[in-house]
Amino acid sequence: MKKSCLGNIVLLLFSIIITLIVAEYIFRWMLFGNAKAFNFLREPSYYSNYIRHVPEDFYDDDYWKLNYIFKKKRYKNEDPHPLLGWIINFNKKTLVHNDSNKVGNKRPVLLYGNSFAMCVYQSKCFQDILNEDNDFAKEYYLLNYGVGAYGVDQIYLLMNETVDKYNKPFVVFSLLTTDMDRCMLSVRDAQKPYFVETDSGLQLQGVPINQPSSEYFRKNRPKIRSYLYNKFRNSVLNPFKKDEIREKDYIEKIKSINKLILDKAFERLRKSEIDFVVLLFHPLHHDKSEWRSLFLIDYFDANNVPYIYDLELVEKDTTFSTYEPDHYAIHGNGHPTTHLNALISNEIKRYILDVDYRKVLLARNKERKKITTSQVEYYKCLIMNSPEWLEKVKSKALEKGISLDSMILLDAEYMVSIKQEEEETR
Repeated sequence: MKKSCLGNIVLLLFSIIITLIVAEYIFRWMLFGNAKAFNFLREPSYYSNYIRHVPEDFYDDDYWKLNYIFKKKRYKNEDPHPLLGWIINFNKKTLVHNDSNKVGNKRPVLLYGNSFAMCVYQSKCFQDILNEDNDFAKEYYLLNYGVGAYGVDQIYLLMNETVDKYNKPFVVFSLLTTDMDRCMLSVRDAQKPYFVETDSGLQLQGVPINQPSSEYFRKNRPKIRSYLYNKFRNSVLNPFKKDEIREKDYIEKIKSINKLILDKAFERLRKSEIDFVVLLFHPLHHDKSEWRSLFLIDYFDANNVPYIYDLELVEKDTTFSTYEPDHYAIHGNGHPTTHLNALISNEIKRYILDVDYRKVLLARNKERKKITTSQVEYYKCLIMNSPEWLEKVKSKALEKGISLDSMILLDAEYMVSIKQEEEETR
């Protein structure tokens, strides 16, 4: 009787395993076949082991590999740049900008960044605005080195390779806050370079890039064992899909690798005695207190890095009687409108032409630096140890749609600033 029961259990388990294997292969046929009826299943986030994060998820290499496989209109990088991956508007071999012959005797202003710097077709771009401006164009000419989908790593690498190709350039080093996330990837729309952190510092990986996209994606398939299991794991039916520890660890890795890259970027500029300013883009659908912006602004303040912050320009803008996001961000893709590009261009022009204004921006950094880490930590502890205060902070975090940690930090910094104002008025 016992042997018969044991045999039935073994047979049941064997049947379940075979059924799951068959189901997996059928599911893969549905995913990677040509049947249009299964297009609704072809969403990369269903199967990659990405990290959920508000307001911007952390997608991994597998996500972008699946994105390439599932997309009908793929970005075909069949002739990649060996260092940068993909390029636009400059020579592949020399990296000299296509418009460099227009500089003449003027001082070149080199703008680096991603698609927010490069601009999209719906808006008038920075080079068009500034190079048509009489005051700016008397002595300066802007060359736009922005490349769509670049991360901070690629922005730095391109800058590092090109600043010496121009006589006494002025650099505008721009980045979108989420460009930091891209430094964690070895592939996005196409294969890309990336840095890893070692005991001796940063080490560049993934180069030279010499495979066409079609070959790279064919040879480097997603590292997914079971698409069927991943579909369940990522679904709303899984109550354990949120991994806060993994999320926090990932954020710390993003901060660490980007700090090292930015250190190298600004060390390079300062060592070569190149004038520069940072242009920080903030997605309008992200809260102002979102951790990426807080981290970057704190970094700039601590390292005396001058910066222009597009969100501050939006807040100061008096052009419209009421605030409408569509005035500043293009509906559907979030890129800056012509109006916001004009505000930013005016700020860039003012910073370059007015030496005294540069001191104003650096003074802003020094004012913020007065908020020391020890003071902030003191108030963070007070908040954490006061149940009533903590509940209020939790409510504000929920209302703003940000993490509790970010809201505690904001409240602590606010308390420090209030105390400083009280001391200054005594």
